[in-house]
Amino acid sequence: MSSGHSRRAFLARSSFAVAGGLLGRAVHAAPRWRNAQEILVPARSTRAVASFAPPLADPATMRAMARTAIEAATQAGAQYADIRIGDVREYRSSTTNPQTLSFMYGFGLRVQVDGGTAFVGGVEPTPERVVQAARSAVATARGLAKIGGPAASRLPAPVATGEWTAPIQIDPFSVSPDDHMFVLSGLARVKSSLQPYGMDSVSVRWTAETRVFASSEGALVTQHLAHAVPDSAINIFARGTAEPRMLRGIPAFRPCTAGFEVLLGTALHEQLDAMLQEFLPWSTYPTSEVEVGRKEIVLAGRAFGSLIGGLLPPILTLDRALGNEQDAGGTSIFAPTDAMLGQPLFSSHLNLSVDTGEATYGRMQWDDEGVTPRSFPLIEKGALVDYLATRTNAQPLSAWHMGRGQPLTPQGSTWAEDVIGPPRSAPRAFAVTPAQGGPSLAELIQSMTDGLVFWDTWVNVDQQGAGGWITPWVAFEVKKGVITRRPRAARLEFSTKRLLKEIRVGGPNTVEAVYNERYSGIPWTLIGHAMSAPAAYLKEANLVAPELRIV
Repeated sequence: MSSGHSRRAFLARSSFAVAGGLLGRAVHAAPRWRNAQEILVPARSTRAVASFAPPLADPATMRAMARTAIEAATQAGAQYADIRIGDVREYRSSTTNPQTLSFMYGFGLRVQVDGGTAFVGGVEPTPERVVQAARSAVATARGLAKIGGPAASRLPAPVATGEWTAPIQIDPFSVSPDDHMFVLSGLARVKSSLQPYGMDSVSVRWTAETRVFASSEGALVTQHLAHAVPDSAINIFARGTAEPRMLRGIPAFRPCTAGFEVLLGTALHEQLDAMLQEFLPWSTYPTSEVEVGRKEIVLAGRAFGSLIGGLLPPILTLDRALGNEQDAGGTSIFAPTDAMLGQPLFSSHLNLSVDTGEATYGRMQWDDEGVTPRSFPLIEKGALVDYLATRTNAQPLSAWHMGRGQPLTPQGSTWAEDVIGPPRSAPRAFAVTPAQGGPSLAELIQSMTDGLVFWDTWVNVDQQGAGGWITPWVAFEVKKGVITRRPRAARLEFSTKRLLKEIRVGGPNTVEAVYNERYSGIPWTLIGHAMSAPAAYLKEANLVAPELRIV
């Protein structure tokens, strides 16, 4: 990671002569982790962002505390114990909202005694605190074992040891708030050629964390993680109004494992310029009330990614399918698992997988059970082929995998977004496979007789995942393959099984990325992931016009 970058260096590596900007929907919100501290950072300060937070914890000290906690747990009688200690910070930089810096130093300890499992989390760990937490957790687990079932059978995994650092070039926390603002302002700049329309702001959420994991199996790993979540869309709106006229994701500006370098160079600016020229005419369509009824629907990549990301990962989580979260996150319509696996529950065009590619959001070397993450399919040609599982709960999938000639192995997708919360099956990135040689977005639109195009969506789903509704931020009405107008309000109501049985996906050039967040578990814990998805076509959907306006 490099540091000490001057404004001259930024200008040398970047081109700010670009017509356009990016959508920033971030607001000044509470920290994303429980018990985190948050401060406002002066936007024009020339100090490094990192200087506004306490010094990072020493990894050697964190490792020593982790070993101390594991030793205390096993001496107290735990048959298994693991701990996560994390020093995490998050900087939200924006051209319009306050610059905020959140930070937390915490730990989460899990123990097993016979059939009882207990978890204890806290902040500001010290050797004394983690020892006390370990003894308390063992006592709780021993009590739970008296009323619980047999001990869970944990999948075997190689003992993980080592240290890993995310491969970024410029640490965003080594950059000053003033330079953050300078670069973001350049991206949000509007050329006079866009008159009479304007562009909204640009914002990025930068996260850095040092996390140590240790277990009674002998695992001890240290990771230095880095993630970027930009608000990655063009928003063209009528001058003097808050009415969005066009919304489109930017392929070069997506949730990723990267540093400040993601904002530099020419790729982002070139894509912005080309996309603005292509989509600016869309902002001129008139607005009117929507015609309700059964309609064809085309979902742009961001809209389809929001739908799939908000709908499928939760209900394909094994804990929900087994009923373990019925009083928290919910249950799943895809249960019981042995009756669902292998069945063609979805359109044959739908392929969904966990994505652990090099540039994906949330890249890591080990998950929160000491397992190296791997990519794997969840849906293949419409058939459900796997659930999201941990080493602890995956055994119900054993017969299915053995029947396919595949040994049941850990997925490497267990993670605690909030280090003081319990780890769960929570992959950091998913991907829907586009159709090779599939239609472009324009071709999907041209194939429509009477319908709407949704560019970006707000998705609500019930606690079983049986159905819900999709509300677009921006939509256009299509008649005989031609865009005619923008509806003022629209909402698509759906049944999950029917909706996903009729999906047809677009080609590779329609793929966009979106970031999704949800809450899961007891207590509810924030889980975030990126979703990459192509455009999609629905032959028939139930369109209603609620009081809620798109704008």
